[in-house]
Amino acid sequence: MKQHMMDVLVYVFENYMTEQYNLKESGHRQHIIDGLQKIGFSPGLIEEALLWLQQVSRTPDAMVQPTGHSVRHFSHTEQQMMGSEGIDFIEYLMGQGILTNHSRELLIDGLLYLKADNIEVDDLQWLALIILFSQPGQEQAFVDLERLLFNPADIREH
Repeated sequence: MKQHMMDVLVYVFENYMTEQYNLKESGHRQHIIDGLQKIGFSPGLIEEALLWLQQVSRTPDAMVQPTGHSVRHFSHTEQQMMGSEGIDFIEYLMGQGILTNHSRELLIDGLLYLKADNIEVDDLQWLALIILFSQPGQEQAFVDLERLLFNPADIREH
């Protein structure tokens, strides 16, 4: 995977993805770009990361929604990109109700956009957090994933 891209995405998530920053507002966007350039990220990489964030922040009606009875088969490219551990992680999040069909597809589309190869589960975790944070109505899923990742002792098996 483009590790530098992950560095930018994680930095933006940790430092700028709050209620007060909106990537669509030019003033906020420029402030983020200036901050990223100040710490050494290249303009091209910054622009690519911000485009990725816009891509995954699109509204749910911008995609075809699978039905509740749909079965997701991973393509050969997706299998190579994520490996069995990544696919197992996504299926686990689906089983826990953290990812919906829509957020799963956003995650996979986001990975394809990044042209990732051999993505690590740690990267998937960060990307899933970013996507859930970016989607309206996914606040509880975000909290659940955050709790799972950062406070695993709080999770109880049923």
